[in-house]
Amino acid sequence: MEKIEKEIVLLLINGSHSAFSKIYVKCHRQFFLLALRYLKSKEMAEDAVQYSFMRLWETRAQIDAEQGVEPYLYGILKNHLLNTYKYHQLTLEKKEEIILGMPLFEEENITQTLYRKQRDEAIQKALTLLPLQKRRICQMKIFEGLSNAEIAEQLNITVNTVKVSYYKAILSLRESLNEKDFICICMVLLSASFS
Repeated sequence: MEKIEKEIVLLLINGSHSAFSKIYVKCHRQFFLLALRYLKSKEMAEDAVQYSFMRLWETRAQIDAEQGVEPYLYGILKNHLLNTYKYHQLTLEKKEEIILGMPLFEEENITQTLYRKQRDEAIQKALTLLPLQKRRICQMKIFEGLSNAEIAEQLNITVNTVKVSYYKAILSLRESLNEKDFICICMVLLSASFS
């Protein structure tokens, strides 16, 4: 590419639109081909060149007339290409992370669902050891998420009876189950009593 004359560069620095147009016509093709070589997309290469010329116009006062406009424009394009590459690399890495993470997320949900199902079955089995009213109170509290007042209303008993029955149910389970099972069941029962 033939070097752009110093007079044209000085006119550009002073805001001449015709000087800018001459530089655009003279440099566009070479910078487009350079961008195309790296970006492998005509649309992206054209966008990169357009961005570079826009930045050239915006920052024209910073051009060193002695060195010429080409190295300055090349620096703008190079930085834009590097930023574009970094952005697309991060985007690809993020997409890959999301895609690779999806099965793990689904597996976690399956595992959690399976764990909850097994836990609920173990609780139901442990609750069968309780008298009917205590069992029903625990089931309503744990599986239906009802409050003491709601349970009392549905069973037509007092709130205090619900509280005492629930407490006695925990004591009965403690006597009936081994320590490990009791701790697991208690964690669920206690979490239900605080919700």
